[in-house]
Amino acid sequence: MNILIVNTLYTPYKIGGAERSVQLLAEMLAKKGNQVTVATLHDRKDITTDKINNVTIVRFPLANLYWPYDDSNQKKLNRVIWHFRDIYNKRVSKLFNSHFGKAKYDVIHTNNITGFSVSVWHWAKIKNIPIVHTLRDYSLLHPNGTLFKNGKNMRPNSFGGLAFSFVKRYFSKNVDVVVGISEYIKKLHTTNGFFKNAKSVTIFNSTNQQAYKVKHKNKETVFAFLGRVEAEKGIECLLDSFKGLTNCQLKIAGNGKKDYVEYLKEKYGMHNITYLGSVDIQNFFPGIDYLVVPSLWHEPMGRVVIEASSFGVPVIASNRGGIPEIVEENETGYIFSPDIKYELYSALVKSIGNNDEQYTMMSRKSWEYSRHFNSDGIVNEYLEAYKIAMNKLS
Repeated sequence: MNILIVNTLYTPYKIGGAERSVQLLAEMLAKKGNQVTVATLHDRKDITTDKINNVTIVRFPLANLYWPYDDSNQKKLNRVIWHFRDIYNKRVSKLFNSHFGKAKYDVIHTNNITGFSVSVWHWAKIKNIPIVHTLRDYSLLHPNGTLFKNGKNMRPNSFGGLAFSFVKRYFSKNVDVVVGISEYIKKLHTTNGFFKNAKSVTIFNSTNQQAYKVKHKNKETVFAFLGRVEAEKGIECLLDSFKGLTNCQLKIAGNGKKDYVEYLKEKYGMHNITYLGSVDIQNFFPGIDYLVVPSLWHEPMGRVVIEASSFGVPVIASNRGGIPEIVEENETGYIFSPDIKYELYSALVKSIGNNDEQYTMMSRKSWEYSRHFNSDGIVNEYLEAYKIAMNKLS
């Protein structure tokens, strides 16, 4: 099968959950003998082509005002113009036509298309290429792709959101199969009028399956946070709940804005809290007992949850977005509501109280549960989605 995958960023650019998932999928598809090309963006002015693990990577210049992934501050007017252009960017469809126009693709699989815009769907429809789209964020619904602002989750059907998404909603009719990485994100889009002609399915993100090793609890319970150190990730909710706990440690892995991290260290400075910065998960997960995912925003899935499970690490997670779909209460971890005071604290205390036998059983169940997300099985689900899209046009 000849597959064209589209995603805003690809390694080595800003690697987060979406980028890791797309790369893993592309490489597994290639490993199964498919011809895989990834169209992505970079901050240069030329088009480049290279190959990584048998996947052809075509990097396009961003056809817009500025490169938005370097954390530079832009004037509000520039941001408004940028997002207006990104609703439907004609220059992108012209770039695709000049570069991919003569190729024969069996399917185009779009993911995050910020910077490309829905003109990619229009181009594929004109070329009669079956379209599969995976929902990995909320950028079709609102310029703020997290739907989180000023400490609160935003409504996608607000006036601003509806005005911004009108054209995107219209062109979503061209998609043949829409994939949600959780039921939550899929339903949020379909109930807001997207993908009216598409077959809808849920395919969770995948993770590399780790070999099972019996895991015992540390003498001092070790909790950990892994991800961007940002307010929407609920880091302060965790630090607040950690105050007063004894006989335990908290390791915070991941980077954030320097000023914010310094603020956290000053406000919540405790001897049993360690900031690690970037870590290698192969070395990180074996040394911790529980991963805490205290997100305040509605995470579409929370890839870090299944990564932890694959190492036999139980997860204490908020009930936001698609996260509850991948944690089995009292089996592979605990779910709490950030809106209920002391609920996270209670989950932490309960975890500390688990004896080694209880912990080892929960660890084993976590590892077994992670097998639902093994790369090979998830790739087969996508191949089935591709066939459904192809059959719709045959």
